[in-house]
Amino acid sequence: MRKFWVSLCLAVSVSLGLYAFPPYQPTIEVVVGRVIDGDTLEVNLSRVLVGQLPQNWRDPVRVRLIGIDCPEMDTPFGPKAKTFLATLVDEKYLYLEFDADYWDPYGRLLAYVYLDPEGYQMVNAILVALGFAEAKAYPPNTRYEALFEDLERVARSYNLGMWTTEVGTAPLPGPVSTTAATLEVIRFHYDAAGNDNRNLNDEYFVLKNVSGTPIDMSGWTVRDEAGHIFRFPEGFILAPDATVTVYTGCGIRTADKLYWCSNRAIWNNDGDILILKDATGQEVLRYSY
Repeated sequence: MRKFWVSLCLAVSVSLGLYAFPPYQPTIEVVVGRVIDGDTLEVNLSRVLVGQLPQNWRDPVRVRLIGIDCPEMDTPFGPKAKTFLATLVDEKYLYLEFDADYWDPYGRLLAYVYLDPEGYQMVNAILVALGFAEAKAYPPNTRYEALFEDLERVARSYNLGMWTTEVGTAPLPGPVSTTAATLEVIRFHYDAAGNDNRNLNDEYFVLKNVSGTPIDMSGWTVRDEAGHIFRFPEGFILAPDATVTVYTGCGIRTADKLYWCSNRAIWNNDGDILILKDATGQEVLRYSY
């Protein structure tokens, strides 16, 4: 009960914190079609409030809430984040504010999403404040980066949402390491020879276990900045000083070779981020180039 009241107070404080006259306001009214996951919606246009539609708008549009990142759906807290977002916005009118870039490389519209047309009740901020998302900057769309980071610090201090000590933090028994494990990216071949999409297994990265103990990577995930996810198979254990190469294409799995089996290239040649998370959804490694 105490946690409920703390959460409620934080939600109110988020709204009140945004009740200062906002320098930016939403420009588009949309209606929610469905919730994809904790930070992605599918919407249809209702009306333009100010200015013009972003170029290339075609209903329905997938909207990615920017400045934040929710746990993936294949982690313990991912479905909870989706359920909360659905409760908050499903079948409602929402209002979109845009930053420097409108679209990501995968056709998703990047936006700050509001429950009100005046721009006071930001869904992105509420998700972070209650521990359903973490703050994550996506340059050049960083207008509210400081706000999101402050809200995450508060959520962490109150152990809210995915920051609670009750959500999947117990270590595995025995000598196998989990979140305490240390891994390094020792090679990243993100630019395949020729056409990347036709030479998928020339796109790969190599992880090395430098922890000194075996690491059970069952259910661990790797994702890129755009949200593509690779899941390590059950029973995959990386021995001390061993390496594993993860190829983008398909192939026969071995002790040191795994295959994403994607039908297209994953890693951007002009820069990307590899995020490795353990089976509880906790970030273990972040590598950018």
